[in-house]
Amino acid sequence: DGKPLVDAGKGSGLFNRRSRLQSVVHCLAPGQQAPSSDESAAWARSRDHLPEFRIEFTTGLPPFDAWVEVLPASGKPEVIEVLAMPGHSHPVVLPDHIASRIGRYHLRLLRTRDALGCEHRYDTESSRDLVGGGIDIEYIEAPTVRPASSSPASRPDRSVCIGDILAFDLRGLGPWSIDYVYNGAHRSTTATKRLFRRIADVPGNFTLARVCHRAATNDCCSEFEDLSYAVHDIPRIRVGRGVDVHQDILEGDLVHIPLYLTGRPPFTFTWQRRALSDSSGKAKSKVLESHTVKDLDAYEYTITTSSEGTFEVTFVQDLFCQYPKA
Repeated sequence: DGKPLVDAGKGSGLFNRRSRLQSVVHCLAPGQQAPSSDESAAWARSRDHLPEFRIEFTTGLPPFDAWVEVLPASGKPEVIEVLAMPGHSHPVVLPDHIASRIGRYHLRLLRTRDALGCEHRYDTESSRDLVGGGIDIEYIEAPTVRPASSSPASRPDRSVCIGDILAFDLRGLGPWSIDYVYNGAHRSTTATKRLFRRIADVPGNFTLARVCHRAATNDCCSEFEDLSYAVHDIPRIRVGRGVDVHQDILEGDLVHIPLYLTGRPPFTFTWQRRALSDSSGKAKSKVLESHTVKDLDAYEYTITTSSEGTFEVTFVQDLFCQYPKA
């Protein structure tokens, strides 16, 4: 999963006599929930980026107490107690079970009390406008990307071959803005469907670096460190020097046919000897023999034969790739 980012900075909301209805949008890590014991450190880092809500007192003697109502778009409201605030401006910390879930919430100040016991209520029609309309907050899920299970992109070693189609499942709210790097060239594109594909057409390195919600007002994004791929070339074999060779074999003589391999050893390949085709060349000649050479660490191999026929390589595989594809 990616690391959630909010380009527009940390959101904030303020309860005071001058405030009006405020809206805050914040993106959360994908599937983020209230932390277990082994996730507490990660959640502590995430909390540093959560929106900040503050209560500002213009009169009264500290310490102050306050009661804030949190009303979800669906579900029962909850009242948060903020007790013994030492100064005239103090943050309101939302409980983890609220701050870690996507959804919409409305926050409003119900009442306050100072050190002298003077209490003000803001939940009546006559006093509600003293602190404006409250704060609307929406937690949206940060976008994320996972390699499609049927794609070479899902290989654990992150090694792919020319011709492979790298497919990724996009999650979250679309459309998505996608940034990727191919051999040092930075490129951006927009995806409207949940399956994003790119073909590996040249050897080198491909990295899917960043995905954003294009519709989000504060550019809710995620960056990725584990979606970098090495793109390898397809192995090749040249028979002879890469040109057709016709050679007569006298009885008892041997002919040496050199093969030259390109790729990353060890190599495995299959060569066949076919019957000489008829003069028309229309019919596929019969396979007379077939041999597979395995785990060859050299870049050259020689076939030695005293039999006539047409010799060809039908399969080649190196450390990373093969031709033809499986």
